[in-house]
Amino acid sequence: MAKFENGIIDFDKNDIENAWLNSPGLVNRDEKDYKMCYICKFHMIKTNFNNAELGSFGWIVDLINLKKLDLNSNNFIAIHPWCIEYKKKTDNRSILKKVKSQLWVFNEN
Repeated sequence: MAKFENGIIDFDKNDIENAWLNSPGLVNRDEKDYKMCYICKFHMIKTNFNNAELGSFGWIVDLINLKKLDLNSNNFIAIHPWCIEYKKKTDNRSILKKVKSQLWVFNEN
């Protein structure tokens, strides 16, 4: 379970896995290995967790709803590290719901 100490949230392995599972999938890729960032709509690779290098398709754990500092695993999502600054709202539940209601395909080109 995630812990909040000194302004830092520490996620355990279950939290990290739940963040991955809560992220939108791609219909033509295995969801165990690939997911989509709900902000930029570009893919992420599971093995590149916590990889902040641009171009590596890395990801980190973020909170879907920052209005309530709820450390429940349903509030965690995988996101590109550089996409955090592009989040328009502190509560992104409606954006995530809209993104998940559509089918997304990995671009092979």
